[in-house]
Amino acid sequence: MMVAFGKLARRGHRGTLVLVAAAEEEMGGHLGTRWLVETGCLPQCDLIVVGEQTANRVATAHKGVMRATIITRGIGVHATNPDRGVNAINAMARVILALERYHHELSARLHPLVGVPTCNVGLIQGGVTANAVADQCLIRLDRRVIPGEKPEEVQRELWEVVNAAHVTPATIEVGEFLFSNPFESKLQTPLGQAFLECSSVLTGLPPEPVGYLPGSDAKHLLNLARGDIVIFGPGSYEAAHTHNEHVDIAELETCEKVISLFLEKTMQSEVDRV
Repeated sequence: MMVAFGKLARRGHRGTLVLVAAAEEEMGGHLGTRWLVETGCLPQCDLIVVGEQTANRVATAHKGVMRATIITRGIGVHATNPDRGVNAINAMARVILALERYHHELSARLHPLVGVPTCNVGLIQGGVTANAVADQCLIRLDRRVIPGEKPEEVQRELWEVVNAAHVTPATIEVGEFLFSNPFESKLQTPLGQAFLECSSVLTGLPPEPVGYLPGSDAKHLLNLARGDIVIFGPGSYEAAHTHNEHVDIAELETCEKVISLFLEKTMQSEVDRV
């Protein structure tokens, strides 16, 4: 993006361009892009391009996420006679199996671009030693949300799944909900269509929008968009957070060419563009 902006600046142009190089997206963007939006640092925009790893395809949707913490509490006793106590780990095992069934049931919901919602238990902690009945167990889960799903409905579903696990006589708590919105754009404006066309011309890929499964800062920018928001960039999210995280140089160069071609075609207009 910086290289493309530099080329355009040297050539001259009409209109306004804004490059947002915000950090903290991996933690939700609350201190980055969201803060810039909420404090009025960014203007209304005719088109927003959010940089992510889409293999230079134009993405117009991504999943959201609901994170939650579940705690089961039991009664700790010496393991020589465990029936005197209530094992919080055993109770949590029933909860985890219920969440696994819920995950498979979610596959019946299908979004045309980003696929199905999911539910994954990513962390578990419980007990203090093998010769004691665990009086507490904790899990943290990740519930991916597709466009159209509402946070209050997802919370209600999680509570229903947990309650159906029947952990009595243990007790259970569900909380620390953290929700990040899904995103979807219809690609209905001339600028959005022009960006899609530039991408197709230079990549040889079909001029059709795709979905991007991870999240992005696009969700924070919805109120700034007078037109479309697209997600676009080189590389694959499947390489993210791996020991070999990388992007192909040829893809990086193609990405710059797409952005430069789009700016060349659109920034010559007498109508200000952002």
